[in-house]
Amino acid sequence: MIPTTIAILNGLICAAVCLRLLTYQRNGSPHKPMISWLAYMLVVASGGEAIMSLTGAETYVSITQLAISIGMAVAVFAHRGNVSKCLSIKKAKAEVIDHRQRFSWWNW
Repeated sequence: MIPTTIAILNGLICAAVCLRLLTYQRNGSPHKPMISWLAYMLVVASGGEAIMSLTGAETYVSITQLAISIGMAVAVFAHRGNVSKCLSIKKAKAEVIDHRQRFSWWNW
């Protein structure tokens, strides 16, 4: 089956994500086993999606699937393939909130 333009674009984006994740170098940062497994699963999934999309094995690729692939590519390339940085969550400072301030919308 001949792949559509959207399928070819999705395959190229997924191939780029797969290659970027494969070429990531830690440069002395500590090994994190769970992040490594997640990166491995992303490589397998994006590589498999690229092969399926480019060979025509996938019969239909939607615009939303293409948008998800673009979002994943932006996240991976923005952090140079570092999956750990893609998932980092900044810890907010714990603020002590007075009980009256918390429910100030009750006091009109």
